[in-house]
Amino acid sequence: LGRSSSASDVYKRHENAINKMKLIPVKSGYGDFLDKPSYYQISTAKSEDLSWHYLEIYVRYNVDEYYTFTAKIYGSEFVSDRICSSLSLFKSIEFLD
Repeated sequence: LGRSSSASDVYKRHENAINKMKLIPVKSGYGDFLDKPSYYQISTAKSEDLSWHYLEIYVRYNVDEYYTFTAKIYGSEFVSDRICSSLSLFKSIEFLD
């Protein structure tokens, strides 16, 4: 993903969404996903009677174009397992040219 201006724009949009949804960041970073430069963030939130984790991955597939993968994981049990299941599902998606 790099730290180009377009990557910074993606990061700013993501931060705005986090603030709007009142999410608490847990972990984030840059890496590769689907063999492409990526940025991910895992956040958590809680309402009166429900907690959830929010996984979002931005994958750059062109200079200024991104795929966004999002999963909301409700509850607090088996969160790691369900994040792994979400990643497996994301990896199974086939993109058309």
